[in-house]
Amino acid sequence: MANTKKLPHDERKKARRAARKRIREAYAALTRKDRKALSKFEGPLTRFLREKAGA
Repeated sequence: MANTKKLPHDERKKARRAARKRIREAYAALTRKDRKALSKFEGPLTRFLREKAGA
């Protein structure tokens, strides 16, 4: 997630919620093959998605 410490509380909450929603949508869009690769991946979902996008 982005650094939101300098934002007011309400904006920070909205930014974090939007980031979590993007992560949920990205997870839902994974194929069966990707989910299998994710289960073998040693790291968080966000890093898996970044590496998949970069590859």
